Amino acid sequence: MKKIISALKKIIAGKINFRVKGRKLFVNMLLANLLIGTIPVVILGTNNYQTNLSIMTQDGTLNYSKTLEQTVNNSDQYMEQIYGLIRSLGENSSISQYKWGLKDRYTSDFYVFLNSIEQYIQNFNGINSIFVFMDQNVIATGKGIMAIENFADIDWSRKVISKAKENYKYLAPYVSEKNRKTSIGSEIGQDVVSIVSPIGNGNLDKGSIVLNISESYFRKNINNLKKYNQDSIYIVNTATGSIISKADGTNYYSDLSAAEITQYINEIDAHKNWRTIDVNGRKTVVAYAKSTSTPWTYIIFSDYRNITEQLDSVRNTTIFYLFILILIELLISLFLVARVYSPIKNLITNVMNLKIKSEKDEITSIKDFVSNIITKNDQNQEMITKSLPLLRENLLLNLLINHVVDETDVYQKVSYYGIGFKYPGYLVALVLLDKYSDFVKNHSLKDRINSKHYLLQLIQEHLNQKYIVYGVETEGDKLCFIINVNDDFNFEELTEAFVKIKQMAYGNILNTFTVAIGSIYKSLSEIGLSYLEATEASKERFTQGENSIIFIRDLELKTGAFYTHVKKEEELLEHIFNRNEEKIIEVIQYILEDANNKGLQSEKIKQIVLEIISFVGRRLFKVGLTYEEILKSNSSMLESLGKCVSVKEMQDYINRILLEVSKYVGKQETSGRYDVVGKVKEYIDKNYEKEITLKQLSDLVMLTPSYLSTIFYNKVQYNFVEYVNLVRVNKAKELLMDSKFSIKDVSDKVGFINYNTFSRVFKKYAGVSAKQYRYEQGIKAGDDIQE
Repeated sequence: MKKIISALKKIIAGKINFRVKGRKLFVNMLLANLLIGTIPVVILGTNNYQTNLSIMTQDGTLNYSKTLEQTVNNSDQYMEQIYGLIRSLGENSSISQYKWGLKDRYTSDFYVFLNSIEQYIQNFNGINSIFVFMDQNVIATGKGIMAIENFADIDWSRKVISKAKENYKYLAPYVSEKNRKTSIGSEIGQDVVSIVSPIGNGNLDKGSIVLNISESYFRKNINNLKKYNQDSIYIVNTATGSIISKADGTNYYSDLSAAEITQYINEIDAHKNWRTIDVNGRKTVVAYAKSTSTPWTYIIFSDYRNITEQLDSVRNTTIFYLFILILIELLISLFLVARVYSPIKNLITNVMNLKIKSEKDEITSIKDFVSNIITKNDQNQEMITKSLPLLRENLLLNLLINHVVDETDVYQKVSYYGIGFKYPGYLVALVLLDKYSDFVKNHSLKDRINSKHYLLQLIQEHLNQKYIVYGVETEGDKLCFIINVNDDFNFEELTEAFVKIKQMAYGNILNTFTVAIGSIYKSLSEIGLSYLEATEASKERFTQGENSIIFIRDLELKTGAFYTHVKKEEELLEHIFNRNEEKIIEVIQYILEDANNKGLQSEKIKQIVLEIISFVGRRLFKVGLTYEEILKSNSSMLESLGKCVSVKEMQDYINRILLEVSKYVGKQETSGRYDVVGKVKEYIDKNYEKEITLKQLSDLVMLTPSYLSTIFYNKVQYNFVEYVNLVRVNKAKELLMDSKFSIKDVSDKVGFINYNTFSRVFKKYAGVSAKQYRYEQGIKAGDDIQE
């Protein structure tokens, strides 16, 4: 009770103070806000990475107040403190939906940081300014402004200025003394120690503040600032305790003189700690603290009634309750006998101490547990986040190179990896770096990697303004881009976009590059076709020249003519594995005659033949077979193909190759090296309890479902479904011998969806019901289902 009374007395007297790095800061206004709970206030401030971080939210709650550690000495560590402060706001503040970032002063995240502050203000009605003091920089925003110091990096400085001019109406960069004579200093055209960049219509609560600029120096250099909207420049100088209003030095406040403002600040400094100023009918609280090391100023805006009245109300109410508490204490002391009161009091004290200790231990354990979970979750999330770009790139490469088997699965993965395709059309653009062999000779591996990455980022950023684009870096001289386009897409706009990119990239050590573009397809499952077309178009660089843009549609090689064989490849592969020579010859004849009828030149038809051989070779490799034996017997395959002078000769040549492949597969099956059926049976035997489909198994052995079904039945004399059911029934018989399992348990364990299906299938293959089977085996189980 005495401690409560003492604390209340201190609140009333206004004697509680914060101490931060030896500084005494005001507190009674903050405590009043805690009691009142209505003043919408946001305070966010630090200086030189090593002072106090504090924040108050819209309901007046002091959510966070922390002194930064001495080890905080760079932007990364500083922002970690900011992240903690923002997270402490909780879900009610809506801040979690905004990204905050300032990894260092050389990244584009700087602008994300500014924009996030701007959004943050919009979520708190009545708040017009947040001041963030960082490393002698001040960023103050109502609608977005900035003042930047220390332009040590010239290139970065130019980028900052350029970006700021795009996003903010007023910009007044700060040039430090050491950099005034640099080229960037001359470009900015400023010669001042500090500068302010205001915005808005001239109200202080929509302006900005810069620390540490002398009044005399400001007036001396006022002409340099007038071009930055002189009617909206305001300065609060915490070093001298003076406030300057407009840029021309005239007083800003209509009802206060400069002397009165200085008097208010002096009163604050004299430990009255807070003061209200009427700014255009708006109650503004200025709170101030000063030390010999670093001056500090809080500016707090409120739309509510005079805070003095609120504090008086709180104090009067507190005095009344204090009187009641003292009266109750006196009554208890008069009416209780000491010998009764004292033992009871001691007992209560001991019990309370034990309870408090127990609660503290429990709370500590819970906090440690929760903290551990949060830490592990953060670590896992970080690992997932870091791995997503690699997973995304692998998925895109698979879409381009491999045949898409399950389109639904592809779209699910695309969505999970955060690939934001949303338009109905897809095409591939292949970028080839010109004179790449010379580039390899004359530049290091690091230069080559950086140059390719630069070009990939440049193309992505530019094309993403109109389309949805994802780029993939491949080995050698190629970059590949999947472009997702809307119905209104036209190739002329894409051509113009690449021409602009070429102009932007000119002068880079890559020099020039050629672009080859495939056709548009309506499904991701067909994006591989556009990739093949782009690859084919890229071969025209030899005839059209380097630094060109080549569309497959502009070549005599049309999509329907060249890629008819793509639709026939799976059929051809099935005939090869089935050793159906007649069908193999029939499919090859169809493909080549169709190409010849479309008027393709002999070189193009030769390319078709090579594509077919390559496709078959890739599929053989995926099922564990090699092409080596065939290649040994055809070591001069390219040379032999080159000697073909007619379509008939090429047809005979590829027929010989593929018939040899078919015989090769047959030999491997006979020797047991490649046993498709055996591989399928092994998978079913190990996974009978799971859902198994013919589609899954056909994907496993890289055959079509119809062909797999045929060869499986020919060898096993059961179709796929029958064999799966037989395996499950045999396993069920084993489990039924164990009385601890009910028949329902057995049904679930062997992979049946429901008991009725299990009962029907078991009786079909076993000849009796599961219950009868168990009875015949002499096994008793009391909880078996009645049949």
